[in-house]
Amino acid sequence: MHASTETLMVVLQLCFWSELGVLTRIYLGRLFNDGCEDGWGLCLTSQSTRDKQYGAEFLDLPANMLGCFFMGFFSAASVLDLKSTKNLAFLPAHSCLQSEKELQVGLRTGYCGSLTTFASWELSLLQLLIGSKSGDGGQWQQWLWGHIIGFELAYASHLIGEHAALGVHRWLLQEGPHDPDQETLTEFERPSEPQAEGQDLYGSNGTNTMFEGSLRHCKAEDRRDRTDDSKAETCSLEQCRETKEEAKQCTVDSLQQPPVRQQQASDLEGCKHARLRVQEGSIICAPKQKHTALAIHQVCVDVKQHLTTAVSALLCILLTTLWVVLAIVDSGAKHSGRRQHWFALLFAPFGCVLRWLLSKLNTMDRPLRWFPAGTFAANMIACSIVFILGGLTNRYKLGYWPMVILPAIRVGFAGALSTVSTFIAEVKHACVTTSIQPT
Repeated sequence: MHASTETLMVVLQLCFWSELGVLTRIYLGRLFNDGCEDGWGLCLTSQSTRDKQYGAEFLDLPANMLGCFFMGFFSAASVLDLKSTKNLAFLPAHSCLQSEKELQVGLRTGYCGSLTTFASWELSLLQLLIGSKSGDGGQWQQWLWGHIIGFELAYASHLIGEHAALGVHRWLLQEGPHDPDQETLTEFERPSEPQAEGQDLYGSNGTNTMFEGSLRHCKAEDRRDRTDDSKAETCSLEQCRETKEEAKQCTVDSLQQPPVRQQQASDLEGCKHARLRVQEGSIICAPKQKHTALAIHQVCVDVKQHLTTAVSALLCILLTTLWVVLAIVDSGAKHSGRRQHWFALLFAPFGCVLRWLLSKLNTMDRPLRWFPAGTFAANMIACSIVFILGGLTNRYKLGYWPMVILPAIRVGFAGALSTVSTFIAEVKHACVTTSIQPT
């Protein structure tokens, strides 16, 4: 598959899941806020509670906790220190979603990243210090406490999500610490860099080819073939010299046969065209149907990729059309709040895709590679946008359309551009991998 097609698939997944993430964040905020204004929800987190103007329990606290939980729950097996190559630890090893790299990027970067928001968190706490058009500032105790509980609850939610995925893997799937259908990871193969959005820490790059999934399947099948005498025929080097037909069947010239170690080192190349394996001085001739099976498997993978692309494009178009229709239908001053939500959902994909592009900075060859420059840049840009728009809407009396569009940009574009889930995952990864040197 061409790189442009793979990039298109990733972008479609990001657009679809970012809209769902922002939608979840909006209605989670309403669930825990509307009760303070005699609405249908509760009165636990609000920008204007009954007792005080602002508080440390900021509006997007539940969304940040839920997004961090899902980020931990969608962890790869290697992140949970499992000797398996499963990209989603909570799913069976043979699940077709294990090879859907673009879908995994959409879930982690698109949904979890857009469900959580760093910029709105900082804006809510900043208003405790500087105040707003209807309240006083100077609440530095609430500002400090808001940062403490915001970080600790998000971090705890991430850990709970990881333990939930680990529990599903070991107790519900009953696969245990070892996965028989997946190759064992060595320490060299384990991720050692902080997570770029949708890349290293939680699986792989969204623009990688899908051959990796079929390659792992090939290795697992080849490993079973080595132990199955009914599917493989062992012949010695002397037997391969006896007749030309046996030499052709083994597809090797005894004079050019590589050593055992060299053959094992080139296992990756041999898996693609595997007809022969060398093991302790013997030649294991694989069945002739294996090459055909691999070709059929690759065709099925290609068909599934195109089907996934078509379904993702269709869902993205349908959702976008729905938000446009609702934004047109909900006209009038009394529906301005709901109209903000529909416009926010339309702006969300732009912020999410920009964050994904900035995340490439996390894995660039640069000084201080341990520092997640891409995530930091995305959060700081989003905070700048949110602070400017928040100052305009809080300090000045604007017209109808500015009061609809500006909050929509703040909630949709800037909210999806910033992320807490990836930030917490990178902090957790740094805490786990950093060794403390004795003094």
